Amino acid sequence: MKAIFKTLMLGAAAFCTLQVHAQTAEELVKKHIDAVGGAANWQKVNSMKQSGTLTMQGMPIEVTLTKLNGKGYRQDLNIMGMENYIIMTPTGGWMFFPIQQQTEPKELTADDVKNSTDEMSTQEDFLIYQAAGDKITAEGKETVEGKEYLKLNVAHKNGGATTVYMDPATYYTYRTVSTVKGEDGDEHEVATTYTNYKKLPEGVVVAMNIESDAIGGALEIKNVEINTVKDESIFQVKK
Repeated sequence: MKAIFKTLMLGAAAFCTLQVHAQTAEELVKKHIDAVGGAANWQKVNSMKQSGTLTMQGMPIEVTLTKLNGKGYRQDLNIMGMENYIIMTPTGGWMFFPIQQQTEPKELTADDVKNSTDEMSTQEDFLIYQAAGDKITAEGKETVEGKEYLKLNVAHKNGGATTVYMDPATYYTYRTVSTVKGEDGDEHEVATTYTNYKKLPEGVVVAMNIESDAIGGALEIKNVEINTVKDESIFQVKK
């Protein structure tokens, strides 16, 4: 009887150990990457073109976001029938908003370009973090809007940090909170929420609804094209 009791105690202890096992950052990152299509599929994504509607203060704006991996990023916005754009390349950036009475493209600062490097990547965020040598740590769980999420902290190699809240059921990213430097020189927190994930024919999974403090509105992506952009000339500014 004592032997049976001891065996039961050992079994219970083992069960409890499994229950309280905290997943490491490496385990969570792997599960996330696998959940959104796997590293092999993402590494085949050389360009991405997303189109949809951005709603700001109740006004719908047609948006097209175009990326060519490491080469450039372009954001086109049709506002009240006027074509506006932002272009970023590794060597320069420009903004042209005739809706704001601009008559020619405005060159952006070197800091703007430096801070937009990630925007030129078509890769999944956690693949970018790993490649950049950022430090990722698991910080247990935290309740956000009444639901418990896995929490990770990404300390960026070049400064700043991003907190990632991951859904424990799907391992999709639900929200990120990043520390960024504003035009006033002070640091601010920018929260971005990702929902309505969709698996594309290429095998990668992307969020089709994005809401962010950075854009001041909600973006509904209606169409995603993978590897259809070949020509870098779309990132050239016509004056």
